[in-house]
Amino acid sequence: IWSLPNVKIDMSPSTAVCWDESVTLNGNGANKYAWKENDGEVSFNVADYNSNKDTTFTHLTSQTMKYLWGIDANGCANKDSISININKLPVFTISGDTIACEGAEVTMTAQKDASTVGGLNYRWSNKKDQTLGQNDELRITITRDTLLYVTATNAEGCEKSDSIRVFMKKYPNIRSVKDTQNVCKNDEAVLAVATDMA
Repeated sequence: IWSLPNVKIDMSPSTAVCWDESVTLNGNGANKYAWKENDGEVSFNVADYNSNKDTTFTHLTSQTMKYLWGIDANGCANKDSISININKLPVFTISGDTIACEGAEVTMTAQKDASTVGGLNYRWSNKKDQTLGQNDELRITITRDTLLYVTATNAEGCEKSDSIRVFMKKYPNIRSVKDTQNVCKNDEAVLAVATDMA
């Protein structure tokens, strides 16, 4: 009498992934394997198996069970299963002025949605991926049109990113039409100015 193979599924480092991520499962304990989406009686037909002991499941969005059949050189078969939990992504919004004058300081705020449980860690960055801040608020001086990114991370290590663009408005270049004008005391003078604004 031969013993059944000790078929095992390994998922490191945990049995949970973030929403819409992929996971690679590793099988061991047998000679050939068959990955299954649904439970059922194992097959003792070698033709139902192959040498792929590892497999990847992509775009997981809900808790799911995965099953592995294994068969050894003696034709004995066994199975194992694993439950994969799905951690939610953080939900947050960005608010702040999206139009600012040149040299003005603006404050951008990231605020978590009521549906997000627990605290969030934030990272603000620019298009060069340079870190600008790591709090829920970011104060920045605007010297050009600026695209800001913020990445929020929850306690499970799941990340979600969003962005906001701040448009810069230049101050008008004001100048007088006449540089000098001679008038007598108590006379009226008419002054005119022009700007570069259309």
